[in-house]
Amino acid sequence: MVFTIFCPNYVAYSAGARVLWRLGNLLGVLGHKVYYINYQANSQPAPAWSTMEPAPGNATQGTVIAPETFPELPIPHVRWALNKPGLIGGPANYQKDVQVFYYCDLFEESAKAASHNGISRELLIGSIDPPKPTPTSPKPLWLWYRGKYTGPVKLNSHHNQIELTRHWPPTKQQYWELLNQSHTLSSYDDCSGTNFEAYLWGLQVEVWDGEKFISFKPPTYIHDLIIDEDKDLVRVQAFVEALQCS
Repeated sequence: MVFTIFCPNYVAYSAGARVLWRLGNLLGVLGHKVYYINYQANSQPAPAWSTMEPAPGNATQGTVIAPETFPELPIPHVRWALNKPGLIGGPANYQKDVQVFYYCDLFEESAKAASHNGISRELLIGSIDPPKPTPTSPKPLWLWYRGKYTGPVKLNSHHNQIELTRHWPPTKQQYWELLNQSHTLSSYDDCSGTNFEAYLWGLQVEVWDGEKFISFKPPTYIHDLIIDEDKDLVRVQAFVEALQCS
């Protein structure tokens, strides 16, 4: 099969951007031809590890895949709900020639509600590198994270509190070193891969509910978010088969 994937700029700390670019690689490993179109105005080069090719003339070919944040697309395509449709961009409801997939259980009901026929299917692939915490190392730091949250920040005064952003630390290695030196993450973004990753590294995670911080409750599928190439290939093959049967 031939695929065209609409991708944003790659940001190592964005789970959504990461799985879109990873999906292209996994489809390529399975023998499919995969193109990408970077839809951001300030588009940046593809990550060095990407095996996708830029779509000639930014023209779509084959099966088109777009995340839920992408604007209305007047052609038959696949929508991959990496968050609740319409929450942070893109249409809240899809036309009848759109096949809807959701990333994880958290978005299943909203994806079904957005689908023209109430049908949506899961496509979950890993977005988090296998954690390598060092439990015995000193952990003096307390991190906080704004993420997609746009409201006012109301932090308590904590010793050694450091802001984590989508662009800092500048490298994943430095990010992991920071996690390994931290005991708590206070996150204003209640739907961020950063919360999951910090939890898997052994941090105490709390999320903002609009009024106060509450303890983060990890979902049952949290370990499925860890990148496992073999498992991810099986999941993507099932995705392809579902498309072929549609």
